Amino acid sequence: MLSGEARARRGNARAGPVGGNGLRRAPRVTANSMAVSETKRNLRVLCSYHFVAFIPWGIFFPYLPLYFQRCGRGDAEIGSLLALPPLLMILSPPIWGAAADRLGDKKRVLLITLGVSALVFPLFWFGRSFAAAMAVMAAFALFFVPSEPLANAITMENLPRAGGDYGKIRLWGSLGFIFPLLFMGLALGPTTGAGADVGSMAPMFVLYAAFGLLVLAWATRLPSAHEVRTGGLDWRALRVLARGQFAIFALCALVWRVGTLGLFIFFSIYLDRLGMGDNLKGYFWAIGVISEVVVMYFAGRIMARTSIKWLFAISLVASAVRLFAFSFPLSFAAIAAVAPLQGIAFAAFHIPAVTYVNQTVPPHLRASGQSLLVAFVWGVGGVIGAQLSGAIADEIGVFGLFRVMSYVVLAALVVFVALFRPQKPAAPEDTSDAVPS
Repeated sequence: MLSGEARARRGNARAGPVGGNGLRRAPRVTANSMAVSETKRNLRVLCSYHFVAFIPWGIFFPYLPLYFQRCGRGDAEIGSLLALPPLLMILSPPIWGAAADRLGDKKRVLLITLGVSALVFPLFWFGRSFAAAMAVMAAFALFFVPSEPLANAITMENLPRAGGDYGKIRLWGSLGFIFPLLFMGLALGPTTGAGADVGSMAPMFVLYAAFGLLVLAWATRLPSAHEVRTGGLDWRALRVLARGQFAIFALCALVWRVGTLGLFIFFSIYLDRLGMGDNLKGYFWAIGVISEVVVMYFAGRIMARTSIKWLFAISLVASAVRLFAFSFPLSFAAIAAVAPLQGIAFAAFHIPAVTYVNQTVPPHLRASGQSLLVAFVWGVGGVIGAQLSGAIADEIGVFGLFRVMSYVVLAALVVFVALFRPQKPAAPEDTSDAVPS
């Protein structure tokens, strides 16, 4: 057994060194430990922001088209309304780029876009005519659309200091998108059908405004981003993207976007016409997004085992099968079985698209190449897809729309497999840039 003095010495040794005055010294805080702590804090802030920021997205996309239907808007009008956000994706970057240059910090611009969009969205409740809804959508989209690119830019600028991986940070955004899909089931009732009271959708506007302001508050915690001037797009990248093989890839990607956007816009309306209550619709959206999270998590391993060509071909196959399946009035169990194809359809497009740009475009043009591909596929393809889907659904119904679009995507698959011959990469792959979901 140890004597009292020996036990005291052992205790002092464990507690740390003792100063001349007999008091134990505080543990030394080194610059390295402070840097590690700051890195972890920045990483937590970025991940938590992406989670919170995508909550409003999980309210807007699944439920706003359904609200428009209950306001008496036809399918063609719904398509026109939902064509405005991708149109603003094409037209608004110069506006927000100039604002960022003027204010000297992208974070300030982000706070403006988040605050205004959160306050504008509830105006849809008062603007129920088609003209009023178009005006509100234009104002909302002008501020809503740039919020994700701005947040991505801030994330990428601070990523080296955060010590994280963009793909895994972005996964928190998909998890945030899922959250309101589960929560809205508690806020909405079992209402269904075209004749349902529009008042049943009122909780959507309250929750969107509340979560939108929460995102605004959370964004104040983001680190600032002072590297504002990017010089704009380098149009030399356009010449690279217009070359034969990349043109085939970009055009097939455009057709994929045109063909699949109608399902994104009209999926809740499809569920409504099958008699599914509003309190259940979000869960079927959530199944698809959860599968997307799973596939994206294993994206690196998938890309290591599969070529760009066949991975994108898998996306086209999954998209065509999903569209064709939903062209029938499926049972709820069958819908749940088909919904996970969303993960393959999106992730198998996202991975090869980002990778192929980085393999094809010279390093100094990669940022412009990614921006141009997003504007072409998600912007131009979104405008065409929304307008065309609305017009087709208005003529032959939602089931007919999905059937037609499955054939469109299938045609893109045939052309892509027959004509696309990717070149070997000239530089190491870098999939840190992201295509929006």
